[in-house]
Amino acid sequence: MSVAIVCLEYANGSPCGDAGKYLRTYDLDTSGPLGYGKFTWTRDPAQAARFPDNGAALAAWKATSTKYPTRPWDGAPNRPMTAYSITTAELP
Repeated sequence: MSVAIVCLEYANGSPCGDAGKYLRTYDLDTSGPLGYGKFTWTRDPAQAARFPDNGAALAAWKATSTKYPTRPWDGAPNRPMTAYSITTAELP
């Protein structure tokens, strides 16, 4: 068994166009539409990024950018994927 990350909404509760989609790829060090962190999403579970368990998926979600480890405006860890609220789903 493996698990995937599924987008629910933006972390601030705003609707997200990727809601219900599986995380396909992510790069925490590339510039994207929300600042640093570039993500692609898919509706096809066969194309989803796979993690061995929920712990690994949540660790990826909380991962800090290595290129920009802190946010310039407050010095907090720069964790780009936490801009999204997520859940995990089991994959066959």
